[in-house]
Amino acid sequence: MPIGPIYPLHNLNRDIQRKLGRVMLMLQYYERGLKALLAYSNFEVVQTDNGFRHNLDDNKESVRNKTLGQLVKQYTGGKMLLPKAEGEEKVPESDAEDEPDDGKIRMRFNSSVEVSSEEYERIKAQLSEMVEMRNGLVHHFIERFDLYNEASLTSAADYLDDCYTQVSAQHEALKVRLIALDKSRKILAELFNSTEYKDWFFRGLDPSGGREHMWEQTPVVKALFEAEQKLAAEGWTKLNDAINYIRKHYPEDFPKRYRYKHWDQLIKATNLFDLGERKWPDNQTIVFYRTHQQEIALTESIE
Repeated sequence: MPIGPIYPLHNLNRDIQRKLGRVMLMLQYYERGLKALLAYSNFEVVQTDNGFRHNLDDNKESVRNKTLGQLVKQYTGGKMLLPKAEGEEKVPESDAEDEPDDGKIRMRFNSSVEVSSEEYERIKAQLSEMVEMRNGLVHHFIERFDLYNEASLTSAADYLDDCYTQVSAQHEALKVRLIALDKSRKILAELFNSTEYKDWFFRGLDPSGGREHMWEQTPVVKALFEAEQKLAAEGWTKLNDAINYIRKHYPEDFPKRYRYKHWDQLIKATNLFDLGERKWPDNQTIVFYRTHQQEIALTESIE
């Protein structure tokens, strides 16, 4: 067997090297794109003591050293590419049972594609074939083709052209998913940066402009609880004292912000407090409130 190159075949060998390198580069582009898709398609944002933390860096690290075969298996065997049975509506799986009961806010973002069973099997087979082709190029190419034989070199060139066409087709399909994912991320970013979302998520305000607030998350309810802790006497707090406290310490929290005119209307709407009245001998009525209890709210008169 010749040890050095056979010069008449030198140009064919150079062509083989170029085509092999082209295929390997495209495979690496595909692998890098698939890692991005896997990392960004499913992630979680969790509330911490210092704000919010996402696990994207953990996702990236989890796929960083995986082989193409492992990545394809994760893509086709997980929750990203799903076969849909004909005539059935697929209900997204919930991870609620896996959530720790620690009182922290969690948001999960999942991106997946449903295809017919036939399409799913076709895609799975094509990706499996691409992985097998990649492994053959890396480990067995010079065993399969005699680089000192002109006919073998010609066959190798044709085979590498076919490989490039195959990988390019998969890369284009992957780009479509990545572009769609990127658009979704931009839409989410616009949503998260909107005033309506921030008011809803961080302050519990109804984003529709109505009164369906998440009262327990609203700053005004937290302020009412705080005022109660500091000002309560015999279990009840004077509403006027609480209002003055909130005006001093939380001037932005007032009924109008929550689409109410009066404090007593807002407090009733929360369903978190009891309201009571006491009449003094001079017929002056003092309004009190307390954190909701099972007992009947206070309605007594003082002679």
